[in-house]
Amino acid sequence: MAVFAVDPETGFLSPPKWYNVQGAHPRAFNISSTGDTLYLSSMEEGTLGCYSIDETGALTLDQTVSVGERPMWVLSLE
Repeated sequence: MAVFAVDPETGFLSPPKWYNVQGAHPRAFNISSTGDTLYLSSMEEGTLGCYSIDETGALTLDQTVSVGERPMWVLSLE
């Protein structure tokens, strides 16, 4: 997963910071409406990873749950 910062004055992106995420085939992701959690599905493993997003944009894996065969989409309802 690549994380970028956006310069508020120019709109330019910073060089990416790369994070290893669970699974060989990350498929879809969604960020919570509060902006503090990233949900990422792993297609081949059938899992959903829940990552905390800190104030710098850094990701920390909090939990991985099994969600069934080949998850294709992630929708966060809050």
